[in-house]
Amino acid sequence: CPMVPEVCGNEIDENCDFVVDPPLGQLLVGPDQITTSDWAKRPSIVWSGWSFGVVWEEGSTGNISFQAFDDAGAMLTDIRSLATAGAHQPWIAWNGSEFGIAFLWDADGINRIWITTVDDAGNQLFDPHPVTNNAHDNASPQLVWTGDGWAVLYIEPHGALSFVRTDANLTPVRTNQVATPITGNHSSPAMMAHPDHPDILHVAAIHGTSTLSRVY
Repeated sequence: CPMVPEVCGNEIDENCDFVVDPPLGQLLVGPDQITTSDWAKRPSIVWSGWSFGVVWEEGSTGNISFQAFDDAGAMLTDIRSLATAGAHQPWIAWNGSEFGIAFLWDADGINRIWITTVDDAGNQLFDPHPVTNNAHDNASPQLVWTGDGWAVLYIEPHGALSFVRTDANLTPVRTNQVATPITGNHSSPAMMAHPDHPDILHVAAIHGTSTLSRVY
């Protein structure tokens, strides 16, 4: 046996572990239903290295729920409620020891961005903490770990693309505007940290007008 590195998806056992990879695109597990609500939507999922963390918006009034699964789809935790009544658009990330979850919540009548953290056993480590304080609705939060804190990318109501950095205890330490639209608005933001330099953030978004939209 040549004992060479495994090539995913080619149905050949290169590394001699007596396991032949299934072809690319083949469903390996499930699908398994994890919610019972008729109103579940906007799921977000991340891999921790040994488990999947999943968050979603549940309930017609807006609740944020969390559950962890192993790589075979077996439940590791019960469904945990992280925020209720008016919470929307969750996004989950992993920092090496805990899950971070960012979401919109109009707990005080304004859609601010909030963050909470959960360990891989489903225990909520911090109560939800607001990280934006402008008196306008925000939207579309994206979350990544920067090596020593969290970064949240979001859309401001006038269309500007902004982000806020927090420390590991969820306290905001810096807010920046990434792009201000001259005409049109930004939407559908996406963000990732550089794999070798997590303090460097890569951002993409759609900038559109009434006649044209492009990804930048």
